[in-house]
Amino acid sequence: MAFLTRNQIKEIVKKSLENVADFDGDIEEFPSNDFTSMHQLSKQKFLEALKTNINEHQYYNPIGQVAEGKHYDVALSIHEFSQWNNITDCINYIKEYHTALWNE
Repeated sequence: MAFLTRNQIKEIVKKSLENVADFDGDIEEFPSNDFTSMHQLSKQKFLEALKTNINEHQYYNPIGQVAEGKHYDVALSIHEFSQWNNITDCINYIKEYHTALWNE
């Protein structure tokens, strides 16, 4: 399987974060307090956007070709969110746990 690179994941997370927060610059510098103290509804919106953006990212096979019928996925919930202290933890979680699934 061709995994997403850390930079690709950062872009996905940045795009998702834009649904709930305003921030310019490197998202890994997003203030930890702003991230962990997000309102419950904002957390849910962020996770929903994150899931959508990961699922929509084109899957490339190990030789660099788009693999039709597959998409990236990762388990996301408020529980996972509560384990992250900052955006970097979120990025690292996705990097470690994302996978590819066949479309149904």
